[in-house]
Amino acid sequence: MASETEQELRRHLEGVDFAANTEDLIAIAMHNGAPEEFIDQLEELPRQEFEDLEEVAEAIKDLRADG
Repeated sequence: MASETEQELRRHLEGVDFAANTEDLIAIAMHNGAPEEFIDQLEELPRQEFEDLEEVAEAIKDLRADG
């Protein structure tokens, strides 16, 4: 079963073409009507290219662990 983070990512980042950079993720999440809290988390991600949703999920998990 997918974690809550993975489910949230799939819902809010539907339609993203990987590899995608942080700005791409923010733009698609905004287009998909993601909540401000989710957008804020994406804005905290390192400015890099992500190869897939799993890589984004890992980066968000790391942010949550640090915060």
